[in-house]
Amino acid sequence: MIMKQDDFKYRYIIKMLSSVLIVVINMIVQMLLPRAFSVEEYGFYTYNLNVFTAVVTLGNLSFSNALVAKYAKRNDEIGLVNFYLKFYITIALAINALLMLLYAVGVLRDTFAGQTLLTILLGLEVAIVNKLLTDCILIYDACAISRVPAVGQIVLKVLISVFVVAGYFLGKLHLLYLYIVQISITLILACILLWVLITNQNKKYVKKDLGIRHYWKEYLTFSAPIIPATFVSQFTVIMMNWALMNWAGVNEQACFGVAWQLNLLLSYVFNPYAELSKREFAVIHDQPGALKDRFEQSLRLMIWATTYFAIFISFMSKWILPVVFGETYADIGLVVIVVMFYTIYQAWGQIGGSYMLATEKTKAYAFISTMGQLLTIVFIFLFQMPNAIWKNGLGAVGIGMIYFSANLIIIMVSRVYICKRFGIPTGVIIRMQLHPILLCSVLSFVLLQLCSVLPIPDMGIMDELLRILLAGVVYTGGLGAYIYCNPKVIGVSKGTLQRMLRRKKNG
Repeated sequence: MIMKQDDFKYRYIIKMLSSVLIVVINMIVQMLLPRAFSVEEYGFYTYNLNVFTAVVTLGNLSFSNALVAKYAKRNDEIGLVNFYLKFYITIALAINALLMLLYAVGVLRDTFAGQTLLTILLGLEVAIVNKLLTDCILIYDACAISRVPAVGQIVLKVLISVFVVAGYFLGKLHLLYLYIVQISITLILACILLWVLITNQNKKYVKKDLGIRHYWKEYLTFSAPIIPATFVSQFTVIMMNWALMNWAGVNEQACFGVAWQLNLLLSYVFNPYAELSKREFAVIHDQPGALKDRFEQSLRLMIWATTYFAIFISFMSKWILPVVFGETYADIGLVVIVVMFYTIYQAWGQIGGSYMLATEKTKAYAFISTMGQLLTIVFIFLFQMPNAIWKNGLGAVGIGMIYFSANLIIIMVSRVYICKRFGIPTGVIIRMQLHPILLCSVLSFVLLQLCSVLPIPDMGIMDELLRILLAGVVYTGGLGAYIYCNPKVIGVSKGTLQRMLRRKKNG
C-alpha cells in the first residue's frame, strides 16, 4: 500500500496536533526527571545532551540539510536516502571510536567532570539515535508524508513515558536507566520508520541510485559553504557548556537545563512548521511572487505562535516552575525569561534558515551563521567567563544571555538580507516582531498582577496550577479575539480565517 501525501495545510495540522500530544506526554518525563535525579545528576544529563548533540551535528557536515533540499525535489531518487544512511552509519562509528580513544588517553575525563566511560558513551548514543529519528522525519517531510511519522513519534513518547514512570515508582530511575530506555526505543522506531518509507518509495517509483561517488560530490557541493559555519557553531555550543560547567559548576548547569527543557518543549510548536517550510520553499523556488508571499506569511505565523507561548511562560514562571520541575528550581525565573526570549528569535530565525537552505543559498547562510558564532564567542567572554565586569561570570543567566544576544543580532541581519531580496521594507519586519511581543507582554503582566491578588486558598501546587489555568484561559481568549478581529497580523484575510473556522466547525 502506497502512503498518502498531503498538502501543506493538512501536513501542518497533522504536525501541530501530534506536537501538542507529544508536549503533553513529554511533560510527564520532564516533570519526573528533576524530581528523581539529584541536582548533580540532572546537571550531567543536561551537559551530555547539549555537548553530544553539538558533536553529532558537527559530524553530520550539514548533509541532512542537503538531503531535504534535494530529496524534496527528487522523490523518485531513493539513492539520495541510501547514500545518506551509509554516511550516517560511518560517522556514528567514527565518533564512537574517537570518543573511546580520547577517554582512554585521559583527554576527556576532566571535560566530563569525572563521569564514567559507560555514562559518556550512552549519552553519545542518545544523541546519535535522536539524530537518526530527526533525519527520518525530515525524509518523510520531503515526501509530503506526515501521518505515519506523527503516529510513530507519539508511540515513541508514550513508550518512553511508560518506562520512565515505571522506573520512578520502582525507584530505578537514574541516568543510565534513562539512557538505555531512550536508545532502545528510539532506535527501534527509527529503523521501522525508515524501512516503511524505503519500501513505500521502491513500490511507488523505479529504483534510481547513482552511486556513492556521485552523491558524495553532490552533497559536498551543497554543504561545503556551510561546513565551516557549522563547525564554528557547534564548537561554540560545546565551549559554552564547558565554560558553564567549569566556572559555574554542575548546579548552574542543572538550572540552565531546566530552562532549556522549556525551550525544547516549545520547539515542538515551531520546528514542524520550519521543517515543512523547507519543502514548500524548495518546490516554489522558481516562483518569486509565490515565494515572497509564503515567506512573509511564515514569518508572521511563526512570531505569533512562538511569542504566545514564550511570553506567557516568562511572566508566569514563578508558578509554572514549581508545578513542572518542583520547588528545587522555583527561583530560576530570570534564566527562564532570558531563554524564552531567545526561543522567540530562534523560531523566527528557523524560517529564514529554511528559506536559504531550501533555495540552496548556502554561501549566504554560511556567512551569516559564521557572523553569529563570532558574536557568540565575544559574548562568552562578556557574560560567562570571569571578567572585570562580572568576577564570577553570570552562570546559567550568562549562557542564556549569550544565546539571546547573539541570536537577536544575527536574526536581524538575516531578515534584512532576505527581505531586501524580496523588496519587503525593514519597517514591516520591525513591526512584525514588536507587535506580538508587546501585546503578549502587556496582557501577561496584567494577568500576573490580577492572579497574584486573587483570594485563592493556599493549596500548594494546586494553588499555583489554578492561577496558571485562570491566567491561561483569559490570555488565550484575549489573543484569540484580537487575531480574529485582525487576522492580517498572521498573514491571512478575514474571509480566509472565517472559512477555516466554519470548515472546522462543520467537519
